[in-house]
Amino acid sequence: MSNNKPFMLDLPDLRCASCVKSIESALGESSLVDSVVVNLSEKNAIISGKISPEEAIAIIVDAGYEAVMPQESDEEEPADKGWFWKSAVPLVWGLILLSLDYVSIGLPDIGTHAGLWVWLLIALVTLGVMVWHGGHFYKQAWSAAKHRRATMDTLIAVGTAAAWLFSMAVVLFPHWLPNSQHDIYFDAAVLILGLVNLGHHLESCARSRTSEAVKKLIGLQPKTAVKVVDGVEQEVPTDSLVVGDVVRIKPGEKVPVDGEVVEGTSTVDESMLTGEPIPVSKKEGDLLSGGSINQSGSVLMKVTAVGDDTAVAHIVQAVKAAQNAKPPIARIADVISGYFVPTVIVLAIITGLVWMNLGGSSAQILLTALSVLVIACPCAVGLASPIAVMMGTGKAASYGILIRSGESLQVAPNLTAVVLDKTGTITEGQPKLTGIHLASGLDKQAVLAAAASVERHSEHPLALAVIKAAEEEGLAIEACQDFSSESGKGARGTFNGQSVIIGKAAFLEENGIGIDELKEQADNAAHQGGSPIYLGMNGCLAAVLVVSDPVKQDSKKAIERFKKAGLKVVMLTGDNEKTAAAIAKEVGITDVVANVLPAEKRSVVEGLQQEGYIVGMVGDGINDAPALTQADVGFAIGSGTDIAIASSDVTLMRSSLCSVTDTMQIAGRTLRNIKQNFAGSFVYNSIGVLVAAGVFYPWFHWLLSPWIASAAMALSSLTVVLNATRLRFIRVEGDEA
Repeated sequence: MSNNKPFMLDLPDLRCASCVKSIESALGESSLVDSVVVNLSEKNAIISGKISPEEAIAIIVDAGYEAVMPQESDEEEPADKGWFWKSAVPLVWGLILLSLDYVSIGLPDIGTHAGLWVWLLIALVTLGVMVWHGGHFYKQAWSAAKHRRATMDTLIAVGTAAAWLFSMAVVLFPHWLPNSQHDIYFDAAVLILGLVNLGHHLESCARSRTSEAVKKLIGLQPKTAVKVVDGVEQEVPTDSLVVGDVVRIKPGEKVPVDGEVVEGTSTVDESMLTGEPIPVSKKEGDLLSGGSINQSGSVLMKVTAVGDDTAVAHIVQAVKAAQNAKPPIARIADVISGYFVPTVIVLAIITGLVWMNLGGSSAQILLTALSVLVIACPCAVGLASPIAVMMGTGKAASYGILIRSGESLQVAPNLTAVVLDKTGTITEGQPKLTGIHLASGLDKQAVLAAAASVERHSEHPLALAVIKAAEEEGLAIEACQDFSSESGKGARGTFNGQSVIIGKAAFLEENGIGIDELKEQADNAAHQGGSPIYLGMNGCLAAVLVVSDPVKQDSKKAIERFKKAGLKVVMLTGDNEKTAAAIAKEVGITDVVANVLPAEKRSVVEGLQQEGYIVGMVGDGINDAPALTQADVGFAIGSGTDIAIASSDVTLMRSSLCSVTDTMQIAGRTLRNIKQNFAGSFVYNSIGVLVAAGVFYPWFHWLLSPWIASAAMALSSLTVVLNATRLRFIRVEGDEA
């Protein structure tokens, strides 16, 4: 069974960047896979194409890894406990063995008969601890070897196995080495495993915070709801609700699923979904989103969406997809991982050979080689990008910003120009009919009825304003015949036997209708920020309808922030020059392109790109989709059309232009964090390998220990996670607190 919808698989034994590259390469070889993104920090993969989950799992298993369908549970405690015990037991046993070198407890010498049996017992206990609490390393290393790969598990397995085998040889053949009692490294073998497992445990604890955005969204839905059947209220599980059910929502309660108010009025807190702190008034006919909080009145709601179809579910999927996004800079880890582990193994061998030629003892040769193997594990490199992306996109989600691609995350901080649609972006997008100027001898209601009959076929905000005005007048809006439209110009149809044409002045003139009679009234309305719509009936000018769309409260503030950030600000609109100039002046924009057709919006964006600008486009309508796609980063207003949102790179749930600069700031901090993580990882590995190889011997001879190297390796991964965790505390310019 094929599947075109992206799906997620959990990868429990994902260890390092080498594993990520191996799985992405294995799936990428299938012609059924369109794209695959593997996330090391979340240990999962998002796959899209014609491939089914079962087929993808088979490919991953064949590549030597485990893959399972995600479990519908956010319970992480058992996994954390598992890592804890896998680290605690080896660490305790390793410290006991380490203390034997410093505490005299009368252990017999290795060369004696009693010493042989005592140390054999210690060796067997050590082997049991290694297999029981570190068996996953050996299993994965063997699996990688069968597939001709080397991973982090390879380094750990080879290092600890070499330490145990060397020590076992000393126990069985003590005459090989003088002072052999001090050349036993059972303690190093288990301490390495314990410290690496401890690193995984600490990473797991720290990483659990990176999923807080998703967990909060999932936790928004209440477990139960009050269903109303024939006037009787009964409490039922939320999961049992179906489309069409009627639900009672009392003050202070969460809305269980998406629905439409059928009775009552209230104010609703939607901040957890949109990031907008101001409560929204709701009345009969208005939509409610599951997870929002009913603040005041009691309302009845008819269920319109449940399960994966709800707004919360869509946002959860968008956030998860964003957290799995891989910005181009992350490809550094992919490139390095293909060569990193084999290179480290070669370096370890070279280190051992150099010390052998320098006359080093067998202990020095073993210690330096093992230390190089362990300290150079690429965990930190693999975690550098995904952990920061998770934190950054999660933080953005808390501001009502859904970042949909890794490329946009990397490009957004570098924008140099922003292009803004007018209606619904700078303005409220809820225009009202504020005036009608009639040609001599015509009736207002007849004209309005004719205009509404044609406009009922359009979803443009200006058309909706005409329809709403007709409804408020109590007019019956009848369907017109022979409807046709020209995008960005106007529409025509036949109403009650009369030919009706409505739209821009140029559209009427193209159809042979003069506009001079009402041009002065239209110009005056435009100078005041209104949008004049010309109406012709039976080949003559009938009226000018004036529609006004108020500017959003924070648009001027947002544009000031654009300018402060050094952005070139351009307003695009299909409206006439006079109306566009009035709106632009009100909000402080000097670059205006008016009377632009939908297809021309894309050309304007492309023109700016050819001039060298990195362009962000903000829009909310169907006619904005081509420009949103053309822009380097497309921002869709969350209240806009589905096609605009689908064409964008970033969705702004708050419907506020201030969210654009918020996005730039959060993306910039995230990108900086990724660079810090990469730089720290590379510096750590460079210095760590030199120290482990004994380059600074004898000044740092006390560092020549595999277990110290393993502690440093675990600490490096934890440092990357903690550095990324700082993104949780980002405060953008728009924060009022």
